[in-house]
Amino acid sequence: MVSIFGKDSENNKGAKISITSIELNYMGYAHRLDGFETEQEVFEIRLPFKNKESVASSFDKDIKKPDMRVDEIRVGKPFELVGVTPSLPIVVHYKESTEIKLKIKAPKISYSGPLLISLISNDYMAHISISEIVAKKGSKSVVLDSSIHMYVPKGEIIKQDIQAYKLMEPDEKVSKITIEKPFQIVKTNPSAPFKVEKKNSYVISLYIKMPEFDYAGPMEIIFE
Repeated sequence: MVSIFGKDSENNKGAKISITSIELNYMGYAHRLDGFETEQEVFEIRLPFKNKESVASSFDKDIKKPDMRVDEIRVGKPFELVGVTPSLPIVVHYKESTEIKLKIKAPKISYSGPLLISLISNDYMAHISISEIVAKKGSKSVVLDSSIHMYVPKGEIIKQDIQAYKLMEPDEKVSKITIEKPFQIVKTNPSAPFKVEKKNSYVISLYIKMPEFDYAGPMEIIFE
């Protein structure tokens, strides 16, 4: 939800501006928000900004996401950013929220099109390039996925589901699950030790902490 504010006075009246949509970009993720029309020379947009629960943290309250940080904000031409509240850098801790107020100067001529807004976090993202995700148990090895490329917040926790019967037989026991560095398993469901039950589908969920630096290579998960 985006709120638009501005003074409706003659002193603030400019050309007719028809913003078809607000294209918001943060950490490589794009969000499209509803547009609006205005004749205000300077208008204000309020953006709710929340560091919300991830899939992993909703499973276990002890698992926390890293802070979210905004170091720079840019708006696309022909608009001009003239004010930001609170002042940069903006840091939002896990499960907390804030409202970012942007004061934007409109072009002096009529305009119809999108408003582009980029929230930029310097040195916050890690580029993770996983050649393949391999699960191993004893002498058996299975490639679960390959050629994965993503930008994630440093130290972010992701969920990886594994169909147990790709690697194990019914009633087979698992005493321990580990992962090769630089990754770290912070939680599994079910927790080891456990037995692979006789079901059509037996899914093991791993909650994996990403490295806090760029990484290229395999992800190897070992079942014992």
